[in-house]
Amino acid sequence: MTQNVSTSKKGRILSRTFMNVDFVLRSPLCISGDGEKTDNDVMRDGSGNPFIPGSSLAGALRDYMTSRFSQGEANLLFGSIADEARQSPLIVSDGIIAAPIISVRDGVALDDGKQTIENAKYDMEIVEYGAKGSLNLELVLRDNHGFDLEKAKVWISALLIALDKNDIQLGMKKTRGFGLIQMTKLSMRHFDFDKKQSSLDESQAESYLEFLNNGFMMNLDELKGDGITAAELEALNNWKGALEAEAKDFKSIYDEIVVPLRLEGGLSIRQYSAQPEAPDFQHIQSRNVSVVPGTSWTGALRHRMKRILQELGVDAEKSEDEMNLIFGTLSSEEQPGFASPVRIYESRRDNAELSASKEKLILSTRTKINRFTGGAQDKALFTERMSVGGEYCLVIRMRKSFTFPKASDDEREKTTANLLKGHKGLFYLAIKDLCNGFLQVGGQTSIGRGLFSYAGENAEAVFSPQDEKECLKALAERVQELRKPIMSN
Repeated sequence: MTQNVSTSKKGRILSRTFMNVDFVLRSPLCISGDGEKTDNDVMRDGSGNPFIPGSSLAGALRDYMTSRFSQGEANLLFGSIADEARQSPLIVSDGIIAAPIISVRDGVALDDGKQTIENAKYDMEIVEYGAKGSLNLELVLRDNHGFDLEKAKVWISALLIALDKNDIQLGMKKTRGFGLIQMTKLSMRHFDFDKKQSSLDESQAESYLEFLNNGFMMNLDELKGDGITAAELEALNNWKGALEAEAKDFKSIYDEIVVPLRLEGGLSIRQYSAQPEAPDFQHIQSRNVSVVPGTSWTGALRHRMKRILQELGVDAEKSEDEMNLIFGTLSSEEQPGFASPVRIYESRRDNAELSASKEKLILSTRTKINRFTGGAQDKALFTERMSVGGEYCLVIRMRKSFTFPKASDDEREKTTANLLKGHKGLFYLAIKDLCNGFLQVGGQTSIGRGLFSYAGENAEAVFSPQDEKECLKALAERVQELRKPIMSN
């Protein structure tokens, strides 16, 4: 039953709702801590266990709510410090991760010629995919919060379903596929202290005190009346109904491009080891399964998309600016930095799950040849382990709407919808090159590594003819705009 919203200053508590979310990591997670072991260690608690700070969780949830609903509604649920400061009615706990596997990823920034950029080498700790964890939410609804319980159900259901459907990601490198979680169980307890609004005349005090003592939570998938009052059972069924309605009507804020690919030959995206008996380098793996990181997909696609723009007559500077619009940029004196509206995810060989058997990499020994003498070059012998064959799935998600920053010399708002379609057209052309073997991924491409072919049954499953036509038309319009000379005052 909907509660009446009061503007009184008493702040009387009307209800408390406790939520426990069990989850599993569907991709690696990196929550920035200190840098004692690597350039960026995972954040750990006092016992040395990695965790997700409640502030990070609350920030990700609030950001989604602002884009999905409004800034004003986000302020109601998460609090505000502007004008009349208000405390958040939603309490977000730290996310606890159980028995995690911690590994180290290293990387280096490359220029357009695939040469390393000076001082751009880094390494960082990550929590590998498959780790299980839990987090807790508590909604304390008072009579002066400016919204009622029914509205809170809509908001919180939207947040939980978006978290489960990967519209909300956590931690660092979200645009490169990190921080995906999937709910495995949702447990709740709800206590209504507003007797006027209670549908059943039952006191919640005794039940609430018992809950504080034993912490018993009710699994929403197995709702039954044992151990809870009839009034609470009715309330939990209402919460379950709100969640099911949101899941049924869920509409992602992203357009998704899914490209099944088959690796033709070997793949070499280097990961180094400090062990003396180990090869000089091997293809990167996650939980003993070969992967193509989101950063590798991004680097290859960005390089090809920029080249396509230049071949269409756009100069190098404008092509680079366009890449910054698509893939994000750091802050500069000319304009503020912003995160990419595109998400490119990490791909696992054969879409491996946790039960996958350990993959056997192929060991190869090579030596560098002196181009003048034709003989082996001194001290240039090296070994590597490379991944061969298998299928990978490239997943790209693009925001359906996005506010691009204004350029310093252009005060007009960009036509967001058409601009995003044009960018999608660029992805289409680059993906077509990837599927046809004209775009290689990873290292040692000069000796045939990193070649992929399309592994799907129907290419229209990636881009329908209508979508292709609309996106390429928008791209053509964008290219014409970029080719216009800058008019000086």
